Amino acid sequence: EHVLNLDPTFPQALLNIVELFDKMDDEEKFREYSEKLNYIQQTPETNYYSGLFLKDSNLLKFLTSMDNAIGEYTYQIPALVQLFEFHLENGNISEADGKFDEILGLTDNMELMTSLCFSYSKYGHNKEAIKRIDLIYKKFNCKKEILFNKSFILAEFDLNKAIKLCE
Repeated sequence: EHVLNLDPTFPQALLNIVELFDKMDDEEKFREYSEKLNYIQQTPETNYYSGLFLKDSNLLKFLTSMDNAIGEYTYQIPALVQLFEFHLENGNISEADGKFDEILGLTDNMELMTSLCFSYSKYGHNKEAIKRIDLIYKKFNCKKEILFNKSFILAEFDLNKAIKLCE
């Protein structure tokens, strides 16, 4: 608060205090400082974090902020992951698939991609999870690890296939 008294538009201080009040569950202070995010110079960082903080209270601001954050390499994949999860959670599978494909084209992080497949399964989209893990299998060299993860996804809805895959 001292930093913000000296410079009320200092982005990092404002983001830090919003995050602090969010973690403290101080709804009143969280909203007060979140509103101030609208009046600071927007950067990919402020867009990403303000989008995260406002995800539950202002859907339009969340979507706009994440779209704006994608323009900066540092926040591109995290913002795409947030949008992927959002679309998946809301049943917009084709939108989630598009974000998945974008992320797959940008990263060589097999663990991240596998976790996104588990997200499909978490929301009940098991066939899509299998389809997507098969895409990962084609891209990455860790074949045994990917097949092992595939067996975990299969175990959610077809235990016999999961066992056969492990064998």
